[in-house]
Amino acid sequence: MKNRFSKILPILLILGILVQTINARCNDMTLKLQLPDGWPSTFYIFEGGGLNIWNSFTYSPGSDGFHTINMGSLSGPNANPWIITQGNTWTTTFIHQNGVRTGHIDIDATSFSCAAGTYYLSFETGSMYYSTEPLYAKHFYFLPPSKKNWIEGITYILSLSNNEIQRYRMSMDPNRCGWYKVTYTEEPPTSMLIGLGFILEETIGENDGIINLAEKFNSLLDGNPGSIYFTADDDTWHAEDPGTSGVCSYNFAAIIYDTDGSVNSSFLQVSTTEGTGIRKGIPKNTLQKDPLTGVPKMVFK
Repeated sequence: MKNRFSKILPILLILGILVQTINARCNDMTLKLQLPDGWPSTFYIFEGGGLNIWNSFTYSPGSDGFHTINMGSLSGPNANPWIITQGNTWTTTFIHQNGVRTGHIDIDATSFSCAAGTYYLSFETGSMYYSTEPLYAKHFYFLPPSKKNWIEGITYILSLSNNEIQRYRMSMDPNRCGWYKVTYTEEPPTSMLIGLGFILEETIGENDGIINLAEKFNSLLDGNPGSIYFTADDDTWHAEDPGTSGVCSYNFAAIIYDTDGSVNSSFLQVSTTEGTGIRKGIPKNTLQKDPLTGVPKMVFK
């Protein structure tokens, strides 16, 4: 009996190692790649983990200029760590986290690792860029006036880009109280007007001119990716987070009724022709935008 367990135990250990190896695949990682100039059209992703597997690819950038790779599709059971190589030999030129190298491949802690999300790897700027942010990401942060209508309303940006007028609904920044944010992954607009509501009931930027607002944003970035912060109350621009907070919550009075008919008889289901109570089915499960304000509302038919 002892000999049987002594034979089974190594098998279980091997199975456990295989399960851990399979779980180490980069299933949740997408790589957006721009190869250095002069690289051949065929390149390889080398997988470590002791298995030493080369995955072959033909470089074919998409409309965004990046070759997209689902790292979970690599052929080996372990894609952590990994590097990109020109060929499937130990002495080929390769891309390491410290840049492009030539010579023997040394898999160590500075090789790329699996991580969830989309990662951009590019050499277009002349040096290696590796980040979860798009290469040309330009972030515009806006803190609206501390007025009731701006706090409760929805902020839009009206912009002119490629001779087309575009209207963007700005998103609340989850990391900064009261701030709005819009990200441009291509060239930002040449004109910009910030407004309240879909029809821009109030606007910011008209006093300086619609073009100047965009010019200020673009001049501060100076053609580089980065973040710019604009606070409306004091009309100031910042190249770094000013640490100012807006209003991201407020209190209001309300009376809440329990509509359970077994608890509150005022809400018993009754005939539609007489009696008191509630009528089911009035609220609709779809919302339509108000044509003037752009605010979604329930529509009763």
